[in-house]
Amino acid sequence: MFQSTRAYLVISLLLLSLFACKSYQVDGDLVTKDVEQKLVLPYFNETGFEYLYSGKIEAYGNSLSGILVVKKISDSQKRVALLSDFGNTLMDFKIENGEVEVNYILDDLNKKIIVKKLKKYFELLVNSNYQVEAIYKKDGNKIYTSELQSKRVKLYENASSTIQQVKQVSRLKEKVKIEYYSTSDIADSIHFKSNEIPFEMKFQLRE
Repeated sequence: MFQSTRAYLVISLLLLSLFACKSYQVDGDLVTKDVEQKLVLPYFNETGFEYLYSGKIEAYGNSLSGILVVKKISDSQKRVALLSDFGNTLMDFKIENGEVEVNYILDDLNKKIIVKKLKKYFELLVNSNYQVEAIYKKDGNKIYTSELQSKRVKLYENASSTIQQVKQVSRLKEKVKIEYYSTSDIADSIHFKSNEIPFEMKFQLRE
């Protein structure tokens, strides 16, 4: 009994050491690291401008259509709201200095675990400023690594020097993927997909 317990502890410690020391992998060639560079995404980054999108959210087999409204109030504050097609507020968040405050959320969505995920996801969706940790290159395009919400983030830049894909990852898997389809500083469409829970958002810029 003692020997099996000891063996179990040894194996557990080895596995813990393996995962704790597992390095963060990027599919590309390292160009530089420990860089003093800030990366600014153009999306949702014009102060006073109101960004309007139509689309839907798919969550746990349910579909919710509506209007996404994003407004940068100041350099440190953004407001994000989701309205119904009739203009009723479904959720409203204030994001300021890395803190997300719920101004309003529909009763049906006001569950602790749901609110926690929504706060995280909408902050990631509209975040514009990243402190670069390292730069990689693959097929002539750059991949920047950074951090948000104490999680690793990979930002993919295309040949036109535009960030079109953002991934939030853990050491073991990709947690969230965002794709911005754009020909200017305003994204024409956005696709957000979580691999943590069954949650997906697709939005198109309103004319």
